[in-house]
Amino acid sequence: MTPDLFVPPGEPWLVTVETRVFAVEGVEPTRVSRTVRRRRADDGVSFTPVELDGRRGLLALPAGEPPSGGWPAVACFGGSEGGYESQIQHVGLLASHGFAALAVSWVEEVDGEVTIAKVPLERFAAPVRWLGARGEVDTDRVAGMAVSRGAEGLLAAACADPGLGLAGLVLVSPSSVTWQAVGSGGRAGGHAVVDPRRRAGAVGAAADRCPHAAVGSQRLAGGA
Repeated sequence: MTPDLFVPPGEPWLVTVETRVFAVEGVEPTRVSRTVRRRRADDGVSFTPVELDGRRGLLALPAGEPPSGGWPAVACFGGSEGGYESQIQHVGLLASHGFAALAVSWVEEVDGEVTIAKVPLERFAAPVRWLGARGEVDTDRVAGMAVSRGAEGLLAAACADPGLGLAGLVLVSPSSVTWQAVGSGGRAGGHAVVDPRRRAGAVGAAADRCPHAAVGSQRLAGGA
């Protein structure tokens, strides 16, 4: 059974970790616990709800004024759970370390049901471009981060559109191929209809091996 998704609250919360040592020869049973206070971001980090092409998102910006040339930035995409909430903790952490960070949904949700079929890659490319076009962001240092099916889609978008200009990719549990969509009944969805004039494919289309993306992993940190 899949556990409920944890979404960090706006206010700090307490987390208790407990360790038990059971009785062994020469050692009495003991219990040790420690409670820590956690928060989703440093003081001064701002969170702003946004909407991109009808899909909700959250923009997190570091405290203070941006540096000359702008902050480095990361566009964050979740997996097949839908929504952007799974990425709230990521964008808060990134903003606490000096990155402008955007969490955004890439799937359609109808009556609470998530549908992953015929997903245009523009749903990954457009948020990256939107983030890079912001005045407080360094256009040359925009990266993408994604999980599971989202990682599959982001990698496909980066491969399909070399002009996307990603400075780096962080992929959690990704795939080297684009898999077909599978509906709730277990049947594979049909091929996506893609406008050949657009440099994009679709998540949920036929499996298609993706070439390596030429992105410099050091550029995000300001290296060569």
